[in-house]
Amino acid sequence: MTLVTTLRLPGARRDPFSRVMAWCASTRPGSKVFAVALPPLDRSLSRLTGGRATFTEVAAGLPTVYLTTRGARSGADRTVPLLGVPMDGDVVVVGSNWGGAKHPGWVHNLVASPSGRLAYRGREAAVGARELVGDEAERAWALARATYRGYRLYPERTGGREIRLFRLTQG
Repeated sequence: MTLVTTLRLPGARRDPFSRVMAWCASTRPGSKVFAVALPPLDRSLSRLTGGRATFTEVAAGLPTVYLTTRGARSGADRTVPLLGVPMDGDVVVVGSNWGGAKHPGWVHNLVASPSGRLAYRGREAAVGARELVGDEAERAWALARATYRGYRLYPERTGGREIRLFRLTQG
């Protein structure tokens, strides 16, 4: 059984409202607002619905997964909401940090300890992580960009930082 099957992770929803919300989030001002507003909104709605929904998924139609990693310095578990991109039964996560100049903390955590837990709609699975390079990274980028428009724009905003992609595999 694949990770996507285990978690029942769908692709992005494409209705007009979801497309508009995803477009807003991908703009420079929208990125700044949503980077601050979405994590608490996602956590709150997830808590209220027993893990069955997040604001990002309801409003923008984007599948939001929760990745738990071990802190590279603290050793404490850290959980972050991320856009999950299905790829060949696995899930790809993109270290875009909304196009910011620095890598998000979870990237450093996965590099230090390439394992964790992935949760979606109340289901959870242990995962191993592998950074993608070369042709596999290009294919993952194509899927990510097809899922969310912001991934087409974020590389310009990073100040030259290479955005890292990780493939999460069950087990």
